[in-house]
Amino acid sequence: MSVAREPSSPRRALHRARRLVLGTGFVFLTFFFGGLAGGGIGLVLVLLRVTGARASLFWGLGLSALVAAGLSVLVQGLPSGVATPAFGPHHWVAHLLVGCALASLTMAGLIELVSVAPSEAALEGTVAAPEELSWPATPADPTVRA
Repeated sequence: MSVAREPSSPRRALHRARRLVLGTGFVFLTFFFGGLAGGGIGLVLVLLRVTGARASLFWGLGLSALVAAGLSVLVQGLPSGVATPAFGPHHWVAHLLVGCALASLTMAGLIELVSVAPSEAALEGTVAAPEELSWPATPADPTVRA
């Protein structure tokens, strides 16, 4: 075992614990807002993330579910006149698809948010500041002004 791996072992344990808490919290919140179906959706999404799914998959799932929800409302029939309280229970497929979409888009947003969070190296000052990076002096497109 190398010396470089020893200090990172507590970091890995902390990282795993943090991921476990976040995943459990996500499933709890989807259960809280979506009931049993929401908890199942949240669990499936967390399992997808654990297997290595990227944010782009969750963005695509969410947008596809929203489109499918709109189509399911059209297939099940639009209300004549004003939508009554009975509209929701009669359109349960759309309700479930919107729940899937919201949970999936939330997962995608959280993945994106975590990926842009400042790393420990950046906070310690060991990473170059954006001003110090070598950027091209002139833009590639001559019509764009700097």
